[in-house]
Amino acid sequence: MCVHGSRRLRGFTSAAHPARVLRPRTGRRRVRARLGTAREAQSTPFGPRVTYVDAWLRSFLLTLAVEVPLATPLLGGTTSLARRAQIVVVANLATHPTLWFVLPELFGNYLKLAPWPRTLLGELWVCGVETWIYGVSRAVASRQRALAVAFGANVASFVVGMLLWR
Repeated sequence: MCVHGSRRLRGFTSAAHPARVLRPRTGRRRVRARLGTAREAQSTPFGPRVTYVDAWLRSFLLTLAVEVPLATPLLGGTTSLARRAQIVVVANLATHPTLWFVLPELFGNYLKLAPWPRTLLGELWVCGVETWIYGVSRAVASRQRALAVAFGANVASFVVGMLLWR
């Protein structure tokens, strides 16, 4: 602690500038830098000045546009078509943000994986969670069918995404 006049300031003083107090950086700055702001955004395949969150939203909407019409009729089961579509949307809401915001931190920073193994592990995780959601919701007759629908829908959305934004 350093005393400046009658006020106590937290932090350490700089050797070059004894009156200047150096404060540790907060976690908020790192998150803001990673997610980006309009000012910090770079040109991407999605267009100029798109932030990471904007890119995620566009990718999420594309995923829904591909997976909902594909997986809804394939789920079969005794539930209505509208209920199956809701289950597909809930499964994507549970997995897509995690795939974009949580798993890159886990696989990239902690496990130090290259991009393709990281992508493969992420997609396998998504297939597993969506299979579980389809099974728990009883939207399908068997777990094998739930796995096949989840795998097929995710492969389709991944391929469409790669073709559109490559």
